[in-house]
Amino acid sequence: MGPDAVGSDRIATNVKITGAGLPVVQPFARELLRQRSAGALLFHGNTRRCAALAQANPCDAVHHNLLLTRQVLQVVISSGTASFAFLSSHQALQTHTVLGASFAAAEASVLEAGQLCPDLAIAVVRFPGQLQPIQPDGLPLEQAWRQETAARAAVAAITTNTRQLVLSWPDPLGAPHELARQPLSQAVPLPQLPLIDWLEQVSDPLQAYQHNTVAQALLDLWSQPDGVAGSARSR
Repeated sequence: MGPDAVGSDRIATNVKITGAGLPVVQPFARELLRQRSAGALLFHGNTRRCAALAQANPCDAVHHNLLLTRQVLQVVISSGTASFAFLSSHQALQTHTVLGASFAAAEASVLEAGQLCPDLAIAVVRFPGQLQPIQPDGLPLEQAWRQETAARAAVAAITTNTRQLVLSWPDPLGAPHELARQPLSQAVPLPQLPLIDWLEQVSDPLQAYQHNTVAQALLDLWSQPDGVAGSARSR
């Protein structure tokens, strides 16, 4: 299965990106085109990012944020891509919401790929909502500058990255170029069940678009068992 099979748009001969037309992805695409000079990179940004829509349609959130990400990762692994970047969201830490839980599951899939391919350079970018445009036009100048600056800093980190990292903004209202870097294995929590088992359990309700069932199963995937504290479970 080639990248085109998952909706990837060619940005350069050595860079492919999903969701290049989405407002939140556009500044990353521009910077990738400007900065990338060597090595094969697949940048995945084709996700659902609206909390209200995810809450109203959990099946769609699972399809786009989890299943599509897993399809893209299959391309990365099978094609021998040198590096992979996933445009996640700060909401991945808010696993009590449908949107956050779906992003957390997508990040856990990226962690699985990193464990399977330890030499694969990975960057998970938890882009904060304060820097994320919803509409492609009409951004206030200050917000547009902050968003472009944040994207530029993230792309610079992605294109020089040789490790498996999570990039985030500790203070999204502060300097947009100041990124925090954490090892992927430490920053991404594990779900209650292996994702392959969870997806098998919810296969029928997901195909039938039984939203309430899928939403509850998604939230249960990240519920803390008694006696377990913190976001990361033992590995």
